[in-house]
Amino acid sequence: MQDIRRSLRTLQNEFSKHAPIYHPLIHNLSLRLIVSHGNLLTVFIMCSPSFIVNVLLITATVLSQVTIASPRDTPSILSLDKTKPLATFDYSTADPAEENYIFLDDRFAKNKCPTFVSVFAPKASGSVKLDVSTCEPGNYVAVFQNKWLQTLAAVDVIIPQPPNRLSLDKTKPLATFDYSTLSPNDQNIIGIFSADGPGPNAGDPLASSRTPQASGSVTVDVSTLRPGNYKAYLITNEKKPLAGPVDVIIPQPPNRLSLDKTKPLATFDYSTLSPNDQNIIGIFSADGPGPNAGDPLASSRAPQASGSVTVDVSTLRPGNYKAYLITNEKKPLVGPVDVIIPQPNRLSLDKTKPLATFDYSTPSPYDQNIIGIFMVGGPGPIAGVVPLASSKAPQASGSVKVDVSTLRPGQYKAYFLNIAYERLAEPVDVFIPGTFSLDQTKPLATFDYSTPYPNDNNTIFIIQDIIQDDSAGIRPCSTGAYAPKAIGSVTVDVSICEPGNYQAYFMNKAYERLGKDIGMIIPPSTLSLDNTKPLATFDYSITGAKNRRFLGIYSAKGHRPDDGGICVASRLTEMPRGSITVDVSMLEPGDYEAYLVMINENGSYKTLAGPVDVTKTSPSTIRTIPQSVGTLSFDDTKPFATFDYSTINPDGQNWIGIYPAARSGTLLTTSFLSRANAPEASGSQRVKVDVLLGHGKYKAYFLNKLYEPLAEPVDVFIPGILSLDKTKPLATFDYATANPDSQNWIGIWRVSNPGVQFAGAPLIWTNATQDSGSVMLDVSNLAYDHYEAYFLNRDRKRLAGPVDVHVPTDSERSNDAIQRKITQLENGFTISDTDRPYTETDKYWEDRCPDAAAHFTYRIGKYQKKVINPSTIIAKRIEIKRTVDARDLTLAGDTREIITSISTAVTDARTQGWTIGAKLSGTLKPGDAGSLAFEVSASYKDESTHTTTRTTTVQRKGVCQPLQECTHETWTFRIYIKAKCTIHPMIASLGWMSNSGWHQDDPVDQCVSHYLDCQQLVDIVNTFCYSRGGHWYYMFDYNYGEECEVSAPIFESDGVTPYSARVFVSRPPGTSDTLTKRVELDLEYETGLNPEWVYQLMD
Repeated sequence: MQDIRRSLRTLQNEFSKHAPIYHPLIHNLSLRLIVSHGNLLTVFIMCSPSFIVNVLLITATVLSQVTIASPRDTPSILSLDKTKPLATFDYSTADPAEENYIFLDDRFAKNKCPTFVSVFAPKASGSVKLDVSTCEPGNYVAVFQNKWLQTLAAVDVIIPQPPNRLSLDKTKPLATFDYSTLSPNDQNIIGIFSADGPGPNAGDPLASSRTPQASGSVTVDVSTLRPGNYKAYLITNEKKPLAGPVDVIIPQPPNRLSLDKTKPLATFDYSTLSPNDQNIIGIFSADGPGPNAGDPLASSRAPQASGSVTVDVSTLRPGNYKAYLITNEKKPLVGPVDVIIPQPNRLSLDKTKPLATFDYSTPSPYDQNIIGIFMVGGPGPIAGVVPLASSKAPQASGSVKVDVSTLRPGQYKAYFLNIAYERLAEPVDVFIPGTFSLDQTKPLATFDYSTPYPNDNNTIFIIQDIIQDDSAGIRPCSTGAYAPKAIGSVTVDVSICEPGNYQAYFMNKAYERLGKDIGMIIPPSTLSLDNTKPLATFDYSITGAKNRRFLGIYSAKGHRPDDGGICVASRLTEMPRGSITVDVSMLEPGDYEAYLVMINENGSYKTLAGPVDVTKTSPSTIRTIPQSVGTLSFDDTKPFATFDYSTINPDGQNWIGIYPAARSGTLLTTSFLSRANAPEASGSQRVKVDVLLGHGKYKAYFLNKLYEPLAEPVDVFIPGILSLDKTKPLATFDYATANPDSQNWIGIWRVSNPGVQFAGAPLIWTNATQDSGSVMLDVSNLAYDHYEAYFLNRDRKRLAGPVDVHVPTDSERSNDAIQRKITQLENGFTISDTDRPYTETDKYWEDRCPDAAAHFTYRIGKYQKKVINPSTIIAKRIEIKRTVDARDLTLAGDTREIITSISTAVTDARTQGWTIGAKLSGTLKPGDAGSLAFEVSASYKDESTHTTTRTTTVQRKGVCQPLQECTHETWTFRIYIKAKCTIHPMIASLGWMSNSGWHQDDPVDQCVSHYLDCQQLVDIVNTFCYSRGGHWYYMFDYNYGEECEVSAPIFESDGVTPYSARVFVSRPPGTSDTLTKRVELDLEYETGLNPEWVYQLMD
């Protein structure tokens, strides 16, 4: 131990000489382990509790005479096995451990390894290999350590320089070589020489590339070399070969001929395996035999193995031709290639086609060429003046229709222009004919029109001039009438429209305007008493009445109709305007009031016009009904509203009618609320009361065809209403009653049960305690059959009913569940108010006018943003993508369980240029009624995403009945929408560069920003926007638009997981699928269910 201490002191002195920078840090040396191995010594020195310096490879010659043993007096051994691959070591130790390892130490080496190189050595002895492939050549030390960082042994390792090497990498571009050398130099090169030449000793290489590194990869440019065999060498700048040769083959190019449409007309790129000075590219007639039967009409030599050639076709007429690459023996090497020699610059108006359809041609086609419409007498197409209407004309020749529907009738000029507004052809005169006007001298909404394009589908269309506000319940009213003639007059029925401001359009079936839009006002309904005609004769006009309406006479001291007043005389108004006389002969003298009334869908009244005072001054003789003429009675033993009747004057047109309770005397056909024929001399007849206005008092009359009473009237009291809501789950009833009670209830009986004998218990029942509401009865335990439902009070007195109830079979019920889910989806979607789906057209870039410099940079891009308008949805449907997860087929007498644990939902998120997304905003519990709410918004855009497949583990079991083909399926859904898209005129700015980088302005909606600095901007406003209230106030024209359609997959509320349903499907084997299918984006979608199949919803 004295020798060890003395050796450590000597080692400290030696370390101070070799590493003086660490000398001030050395204190409190703690010897962990010293292993003697030749003259190499590894010492671990603790300089402080938190800092350890690992000192390696200190040559301590002073210690060469000292033998330092391991703690067990048995030294560990580490040696380099030079008979095995590089960096293979043999080791042994008296202290084996799993954490023992060997690592390569490069801290004192000249060269480095980019990563820490190590390997575990857990045994008492063994052989391991270090991966030194990433290390630079040089001298290293391999160290054998345990987990306490105690060095057990060490040995020198030399990583040699790689040999000179050159190889051709055939996986990379032609003439790419991998190389390595022991003599790297900036002037080293890889040179390509002729295969049969002397090589680098007798000349310069035909092609070369520098190789300055010790190893690497380099590609030599051989594009100038002819096809053939060559040799490659790695050589020094003295042309001394370091490696090689390596065979290199430059292949022959294939025979190829193509038309380069980016270069002058008839310019061809070609290549051939048989180059010859006499080869030519020849042009032949498209319908001729080609080079085998004649000389070319035009040609040019193609002598090289590859190149580009322009054939002079100036002497050929416009038309179709074919080009071939041929030899001087007229043997085709490649071809034919279609060549079109276009017409010269030309523009003409095609009067045989729709208005403003032009034929054009040009030898200079470009995708920004346009045909533009300008005012006659204006400056025409000069900088800063945009056309009033335009359409792209990108081809060499073609036919284009310019939309001039927004232009007023008159004279215009059409120009064929390139992107610089240079004329490509002489302008063409365009006349836009047609008239459209509102005739104020005729009935309301009468229009005079004329058009040069009469068609049965031409329409005059009226829409309310409001901005839709769904939250306020405001929806525009729209109506129309056909205008098929060349000249004519038509009156549009606007009686269903509320009073207000409207816009009228004269359009063809493509929604192209045939005349200028007209603003009009629909006034409120009117009612006046015509004192020049018989008593109670009224002139009237109706607006804002979509349902049944009538003219009613009310007692002057009673309530208004919309306050529950009782009508004492009335007559339906079939026409939207006219003159009508109400029979008041049976009324007592006195003061009355007349109202024009509409019957709302819920049975309430809405006053359209009135009151108008009516005074009856003289009494009338009420005709008495002769005794024994007839009888009418209410039969309580039969279904509700069943009457027994008799008459001595039977007639096929006798009938029983139900009227308001206040009616008396002679009745008119236009006053009844419901009726049924009673043609026999006696009989029983039921009058349907589900169409009545609601619960309350009524009178029933037995009348002949002249509306004369055949019997005394019968009072009818309808205590309640009961109806089956078929949009909700099975056996869901809506009810209402004037006598709500906590013990009112709804019950279901078999059809054979007498309608009013409710002493027996119902099959099922539930309470209905409110004055109105909705309840659902659980009919799951009822067998397939027809039943009747009644609404009863606590005394089992009928309030309403019966209502027919059909309990379906199991298969019908299964299908009903999945159909209800589809219906819920169809009814449940809404278009976002704040983020509506949209698509955008390509931008048309042009120089902006100088006066608009404050708003835009020198270039602006005009485009249209087409947004779905929720108020104009034309069609919607849910489409289904079915994925089969498991399939089986059963034989006769074979019932089998089909079990699967996989559910694969397949959908496609591509939106074909649209920004749109659909995701659930709420879900329903099983058995709930209503809708599966989801919102369609501008939330997603991806035109490149491929089919999305999501597989989940869901255990499902279905029973397949005999002789059935059964499948477990996962369904995903998408919503298809067809609507009229509103068009937003957008302007994009090109942007500008500053010291801080590139700046880009946000796009501008001209109908919102209304920049009017110059005609270029004003024209956009005139085309797409319209003034409301002054020159500086512009609003978006919600009526201007075009039809659009789009589909979007429906996702869960996270917007990522496809909304799906798991369905078990049974069908007879071999039956074909009759569903309506549509293929989009390589996926097949279906609409609806096959009535012959059974669908079981497994969710």
